[in-house]
Amino acid sequence: MKKSILLLTLTAILMTGCGSIINGSTQNMSIQAQPASANIQLLSSNGATIYESTGTLFYDLKRKKGFFQGANYNLKISALGYEPQIIPITSSANGWYLAGNLLFGGFVGWLIVDPATGGMWALEAHNGQDIESLKVMLKKDATLDQLSSAKKVQ
Repeated sequence: MKKSILLLTLTAILMTGCGSIINGSTQNMSIQAQPASANIQLLSSNGATIYESTGTLFYDLKRKKGFFQGANYNLKISALGYEPQIIPITSSANGWYLAGNLLFGGFVGWLIVDPATGGMWALEAHNGQDIESLKVMLKKDATLDQLSSAKKVQ
């Protein structure tokens, strides 16, 4: 009986992936645009509209496009009288996938589980901004404090 429980526990540990456990298969995205009347479109990598909102957008993005393929998206922000801006959202392998599986998850997590669930990918704006709390505003509307920590779109 003890051997069966030990074998079952060991199998469960070896069949998991660190990226999948820590990150899951989706990543939250929160966008706040100024002016509040700005239209926000979430676009797939081929340009199809996935979701559209005005002023704010909250969405759970799928981390993967396919097996060993991270998902990529675009955010299109537009408002009447302003030039539309497109912010690429790209995927890259995250630290839990790279280091966590090396230390804890093993090759099954590295080669099967995390690539299958998408847990191996982290999504961020192309310029390195965190998409979980992305704020987009016009330079002329920003305070000096906001400008000091701002990152230019494209």
